[in-house]
Amino acid sequence: IEAHEAINAVARETLLVAKEISEAQGFALLHALVDSVYVWKDGASRHDYEELTRNIEERTRLPLAIEAIYRYVVFLPSKQHADVPVPNRFFAVNEQGELKVRGLESRRHDTAPMVVRMQHEALAILAEAHDYRSYCCKLKEAREVLNRYLSIVQDGSAAIKDLIISKRITRDPREYSKANLITIAAQQLYGSGVNLRPGQTVEYVITDADNPVPNDRVRAYALWEGWHGYDRQKYRAMLLEAFEPFEQATARQNGEPARTLFPL
Repeated sequence: IEAHEAINAVARETLLVAKEISEAQGFALLHALVDSVYVWKDGASRHDYEELTRNIEERTRLPLAIEAIYRYVVFLPSKQHADVPVPNRFFAVNEQGELKVRGLESRRHDTAPMVVRMQHEALAILAEAHDYRSYCCKLKEAREVLNRYLSIVQDGSAAIKDLIISKRITRDPREYSKANLITIAAQQLYGSGVNLRPGQTVEYVITDADNPVPNDRVRAYALWEGWHGYDRQKYRAMLLEAFEPFEQATARQNGEPARTLFPL
């Protein structure tokens, strides 16, 4: 415990030093983690970033490198406080148009493949933007991707394999007391003779999320066999929620773009 606390104390002090050096050279510290800092300065060149890197390295005696210079980065707002960006959910595009994504649905293992694909396609379009104006134009193109997927879900033509949700169970199916979706699917498998243990993955499709009969809300994919259809409204809501971060980048506060998109 003492070693862990000591390491954290040194890490915090080192991070503060990096912050002070960055601000002294006119940079704004946008985000920081244990292994990196994200800084921004209007009109800064690669030389400016390299000089900052050298200065931090000299003071902290830690080897540093520039991971990338980004065209823009979007720090997504907190779900509790819409005007406060959070550090673990963002997407960024570097000078070569390559994406860095953290905290979005496409990075999670329990997201339906259709939702992941929609996000990837939308992000590929948004990665072509270079500034706020072009981002807004590309956002219109990305909405067409969203609408295409919404239409597929709504007309019932979505492939079932694209709707599978995979989650790990943390206990024996008989030990669950709440009838949430993963619990119901796990108990369906257990009732069919499948021996599940904590840590195993259960795949299921949402059939009718609001059905008063728990067993009709979801179906374990292994037991599908052309069972009922899927919950169109639920999957539609998933698509809309996954697209929302891209809309949030253009949110306006007091008539000006929200400071979640750098550079503006």
